[in-house]
Amino acid sequence: MLARGHRLQVGQQGMVGHVSNTGQARIALDVGADATYFDNPDLAETRSEMALPLRARGEIIGVLDVQSTEPQAFVQEDTAVLQTLADQVAMAISNARLFQQAQASLEAEHRAYGELSRQAWQQLLKARPVVGYRSQQGIVAMIDNQTLEQADDNQLPTVSVPIKVHDQVIGVIDARKPGGAWTTEQAAVVETLAEQLGVALESARLYQDTQRRAAQERLVGEVTSRIRESLDIETVLKTTASEVRQALDLDNLVIRLATPKTDGTSKPARERT
Repeated sequence: MLARGHRLQVGQQGMVGHVSNTGQARIALDVGADATYFDNPDLAETRSEMALPLRARGEIIGVLDVQSTEPQAFVQEDTAVLQTLADQVAMAISNARLFQQAQASLEAEHRAYGELSRQAWQQLLKARPVVGYRSQQGIVAMIDNQTLEQADDNQLPTVSVPIKVHDQVIGVIDARKPGGAWTTEQAAVVETLAEQLGVALESARLYQDTQRRAAQERLVGEVTSRIRESLDIETVLKTTASEVRQALDLDNLVIRLATPKTDGTSKPARERT
């Protein structure tokens, strides 16, 4: 029945459909005499049946259906006992659904944040002229691809560990040591450091992004306050052109106002540079 996707329509097929529609428990002590009984060929030997609603948070989410091959197998007292069980089952199912929904929401949020982080790192890495830094014999220096390829210690035992941020590789740690191969413990230390470095780099990027946004908001606020100092249209246009050009360090800035044409449309008519 499960394999072929067995279904019963709400309110239309058998006791299960009836109970799922009404929300009321039902007992059939002789299924042959019950008008709502659904003759299921998979359960041909059923003589008695009890169906109880699975109710969770005020909603009917299913039906607990109990069947017996014996006639008169259930008494009215069984309803209270089995309804308690049905309520517990319904709450467990509802909690499992809520947990799945919460997990799905968290995963979707994680994917969305990870995608934003990936795009931000792509833009940041493209804009960086420095590939990385090299520490050798107590000296730390910037490196580029050319100096990295010209390194004279490429024959030393090396451990390379990717630096990841939200499962995206944004860099790599290449560690070389003289005096023999790396031990498992030493390699594990480098891996742990790479994980912590990824967290630190993401925190630094977020901080820089926050600072950049704050600077943009301050700039917009300052320019806006100067623009609003006058109620004269000519002065507002001149102030806007001057302040925006200076704030963004532009070569020139054009602001156009539009005047209506005879056909009702508009065309740029005035400029301020």
